[in-house]
Amino acid sequence: MSNEQTTDAALEEALAERNRLWAELNQERADQRELEYLRRELKAIHGSTFWKVVGRYKRLKSLIRTGLGRLRQR
Repeated sequence: MSNEQTTDAALEEALAERNRLWAELNQERADQRELEYLRRELKAIHGSTFWKVVGRYKRLKSLIRTGLGRLRQR
C-alpha cells in the first residue's frame, strides 16, 4: 500500500468517524429538545385545574377506602 493510499484510507476513516459523531450529536440535541418539551407538557398538566380536582378526588377516595378497610377489620 502506497503512502498516498494510506493517507486516503486514514482520511476516509476520519471522515466516517466525524460523520458518526455528528449524527450522534444531532440525535442528542433532538433528545434534549424532546425532553424539555415533555417537561413543559407535564408541568402544564400538573398545573391544570382538572389535574388538581382529579388529584383531590383520588386522595379522598383513597382515604375513604383506607378508613373503611380499617373499620371492617375491627
